[in-house]
Amino acid sequence: MRVIIAGGGVGGLATALAVRKLGMEALILERKPILGEAGAGLGLYPNAMKALQYLGADALIRRVSIESHKNENRVLETDELILIRQAAQTAALYGDQAYTVHRADLHQTLLQELPLDCVRPDSRVIAVEERASGVAAILDTGEQIEGDVLVGADGLRSNVRASLFGEQEARFTGIVTWRCLIPADRIRPRFRDIHTVWLGDNRHAMLYGVRQDVYCLNAFVPAAEVHAESWSAMGDVSELPGLYPQACDALAEILEAVDTALITPIYFRDPLDEWSKGRATLLGDAAHPAPPSAGQGAAMALEDALVLAHALKRHGREGVEDALADYAARRTVRTRRMLIASRFMLRVHNEPDALQRQARNTWFKGTNQLDPMNAVTLGWLWDYDPVKMAMAPDVPAAAVATPCRLQRPEAQRAFDLWRNALTPEERTQLWVGERKGYARFLAEQCPPPVDAAIEPVLCEDVPGLLVTPTAGVTRNIVVLHLHGGGYCMGSARGSARPAAHLAASVGGRALTIDYRLAPENPFPAALEDALKTYRWLQQRESAAKIVVSGEGAGGGLAVSLALALRQAGEPLPDLLHLVSPFADMTLSSPGLAERADREPLLDIGFLRNQAAAYIGGTDFRLPLVSPVFADLDGLPPMLIQAVAGEAVVNDAVRLAATAGQAGVPAKLELIEDSLHGFMLFDFLPETRTALDQFADFVSQHISTRGVSMQVAFSETPSV
Repeated sequence: MRVIIAGGGVGGLATALAVRKLGMEALILERKPILGEAGAGLGLYPNAMKALQYLGADALIRRVSIESHKNENRVLETDELILIRQAAQTAALYGDQAYTVHRADLHQTLLQELPLDCVRPDSRVIAVEERASGVAAILDTGEQIEGDVLVGADGLRSNVRASLFGEQEARFTGIVTWRCLIPADRIRPRFRDIHTVWLGDNRHAMLYGVRQDVYCLNAFVPAAEVHAESWSAMGDVSELPGLYPQACDALAEILEAVDTALITPIYFRDPLDEWSKGRATLLGDAAHPAPPSAGQGAAMALEDALVLAHALKRHGREGVEDALADYAARRTVRTRRMLIASRFMLRVHNEPDALQRQARNTWFKGTNQLDPMNAVTLGWLWDYDPVKMAMAPDVPAAAVATPCRLQRPEAQRAFDLWRNALTPEERTQLWVGERKGYARFLAEQCPPPVDAAIEPVLCEDVPGLLVTPTAGVTRNIVVLHLHGGGYCMGSARGSARPAAHLAASVGGRALTIDYRLAPENPFPAALEDALKTYRWLQQRESAAKIVVSGEGAGGGLAVSLALALRQAGEPLPDLLHLVSPFADMTLSSPGLAERADREPLLDIGFLRNQAAAYIGGTDFRLPLVSPVFADLDGLPPMLIQAVAGEAVVNDAVRLAATAGQAGVPAKLELIEDSLHGFMLFDFLPETRTALDQFADFVSQHISTRGVSMQVAFSETPSV
């Protein structure tokens, strides 16, 4: 089989090596007259090193590049350390070491493994033509070169991509990078073997070694601040320090040490629905260009190369189209996830809003506690074995992210709704984008009820909604409902519907509040707001029975509220109602990661981000933060409802067990064949069952009392 490869960069060279290793012929057509690689530095993490080792092209990298021993994130203006990650155990955890390298060294280590006649410089591919017996690359000279398969590895502005799928404008991030190489003798010893990132106002800079005698500085700034004349290949380095006017002394010194800089704008493309057409396909940046923020651009191309080569070998010359479909099936989900991660991290690093920068720093401090070894943050990237994926005879389920299949159609319907709750675009915009997407989703799937009156109220300074079922109030019961959303998302409006159902099921009313959200307002902000609301409610409804209900994070918050009231010696709620409580910010429950992988939304990374945002620098083991570790003695009766097999089910089980040991009446109801957040969906029969269980539990523990509601909340100002 003859494989024609357009592009002699990392992806093209790796593809040629991989197909030759498997006994196929490869020809690289490179548009440049002289084959070589410009640029500065990049990261090669364990997944990339596994691919290089398989190709027999890792020796030079291991000899001349720098092992990454530690990553530090610092505040650009003050040099304050906000995140530190030790990398000493990287090889033990992920199967290989992480390196920072000079781009030219990576290119050279691949090129030197290929024979000279495998690479043809000064051959610019401008189009692709399908032939009866194969496929042809059309050069700008008019020459046509035929093969059995053609691989477009020609980068962001791929001519092969345009020929196959038409022109599509790349999306500009609005950010440019100054890529600078600095002699090591100009850099202070404190930075040796450390990957340092300084985060500032809509800009960041990172420093790392690429050879024993060379460091790379990547300085990311808004494109609008760079002078037009600097948009050539080399920038005027005298301009660079002025782009960081508030830089701390350590960074300012490094900026002054720069002699030359290559300026490159940062682009990406939205994912293609397909990578191949006929006998032609795309690879690396031609298929899935992403910002460099996850450090995975070269790695993705190396992974692609191995998977593509083995697919071609597996299906043979007569099955090229099947091979290309096999290749894309193994790579699409991973590369799309990488694009989201890269865009997310670019926004994290270049945050323009002061409040969100402070929120980001809080999130980093929480991450420092929860994920010191990068196991959640980067484990899914680094632990990946491209060799194993390439050699698997069938497409592994993990590659295509086959969703969990529930038995009942209505349960699967809810699962699919959750799975698509947030768009990829919303996932890239940090918690702010996720919050907006979650609000949109709730407005669509769980709108405010039409069978209840909803009145805005102000509980001291905490806004909320009083929900009164139009069917009438027959019992003097108020359900204080605390919404879910991982402490980072959700609202009173988004929880008004389940709050109304809870109120109607017991013949009472409900109050749901907008407690402050993390990471802008980490612990104890949500708890303080819940306490204010409860005390306000106690003063105005002293005769009422108060049930505190919570779903997800709201369930954990409900327990924390009761613990705080007990600690203060204040009256406790009459009952606690906890639905799928998120009550362990340590994320230490056995099997949590495996269960989370089957969730439509709450995967382990999502849970970790929420927990990190909430705890910030607070000890995540504190009982008021993680009430699974609390002594529950003296707390009111608890009804705990959760889904068997959901990610946080052990939080519910542990709370029930701890309550029982403390002598607290606690009833645990586990629901089969359902999912986290089930109470948001009226069409699920378990929602009705859960409401009936709630009504029965309330009747068992609260005496029925008919009341006149004429003055209820009459003193409450509307907002």
